Amino acid sequence: MHDVRDLLARDDRAAALHALFAAYGAEVFGLLVGVLDDTRLADEVYADVVAQVSDELAHFEWACSLRVWLYGIARAALRARRKREHRPSDQATRDNTRASRALRPVVVAVRRGLSEEERELLILRIDRELDWTQLALVELGSDASTPEVATEARRMSARFDKLVERVRDLAELALKQR
Repeated sequence: MHDVRDLLARDDRAAALHALFAAYGAEVFGLLVGVLDDTRLADEVYADVVAQVSDELAHFEWACSLRVWLYGIARAALRARRKREHRPSDQATRDNTRASRALRPVVVAVRRGLSEEERELLILRIDRELDWTQLALVELGSDASTPEVATEARRMSARFDKLVERVRDLAELALKQR
């Protein structure tokens, strides 16, 4: 993203932050809502993301794209929230939002059966169309070595394949229960 780079080169961090979040803010917030299934919690985590990006943007080294870097920060913020709350990630079984109640029953049943980490992987891979290398960089950080990234990309691809099978199984089960 050239405008952010140019703004940082001119030492206009506020404008660079604005440009970055204008480009990717809604996308990152969508990830948080999709993972957490709770807009209030997503707002809180998003605020953490904005604060961390504000602190670190001036030191961004351009080893990966801003989009990938931003997703890495969002994932770290999700992990920090999970750790603070000491709650298991399979808490995704709750159905407390109007959006969840409005979804088709099979989709809701599948979603309930997935952990936050599993929903996160699906959103980043399918909805945000990150490739395996980008996903590995989100997981490891932009300072990871090429062999580490390649290994993590293979691991995530295998994990995704298993997750797709799990989603199919959950969908079949939900269809049988209707």
